[in-house]
Amino acid sequence: MSAWSESVTALRGRLDAEFAGLSAWLEVDEELWSLAPGPERWSAAEIVEHVALANHFLSLLARKIAEKSRARAKRGERAPDEPSELRHLDALAGRDFRWRHPEHMTPTGTPSRSELRERLTQQREQLLGLLDALPAGEGALHRIRISVVGDDDRLDLYQLLHFIALHLARHCAQLARNADDFNRARRPRDA
Repeated sequence: MSAWSESVTALRGRLDAEFAGLSAWLEVDEELWSLAPGPERWSAAEIVEHVALANHFLSLLARKIAEKSRARAKRGERAPDEPSELRHLDALAGRDFRWRHPEHMTPTGTPSRSELRERLTQQREQLLGLLDALPAGEGALHRIRISVVGDDDRLDLYQLLHFIALHLARHCAQLARNADDFNRARRPRDA
C-alpha cells in the first residue's frame, strides 16, 4: 500500500468515526438535548447545529479545492510523492485553543434532529466522496487559506478534511462535558 493510500484510508476512517460520534448525540433524551449547562454555553442541539453549519461552509471550500486540484492534475501537474502533513493542525482540537466562530456559524435553534441528521449524513457522504475521488494525492495540488490556521498557512484538501475531523472531535468532547455536567446536576446530593 502506498503512503498516499494509507494516509487517505486513515483520514477516511477518522472522518467516518467522528461523524458517527457526533450523530450518536442526536439520540440523547430531550432534556440533555435542549438544556444548556450554563451561561454562555451551548446545548447539545446548538452544538450539533453549529457543527452542521460549519461543515456546510467548510464543504464549499473542500469542493473548491477539489475542483482546482482536478484541473491542475488534468493539465499534467503531479501530486506530491508524500502525503500532506497533518499533525501541525492537531492543536486546533484542543480545549485551550480559542477561535471565535463567524456569525454565520452561530446556531439558530430552528432545525429539528431529523433535519440535522440528514444534513450530517449528506455532509459525510459529500466529504468522503471528495476524498475517494482524489485518492493519490491530487487533492494537494491546490491550497487555500482559512482564518483558523493563521495567515501564513494554506490547507490542501486532505488537511482541510483533517481539520473538519478535528472540529467534529472538538465538539464531541464538548458534548461529553455537557453530559457530565448534566449528570452531575441530576445526581441526588448526600444529606
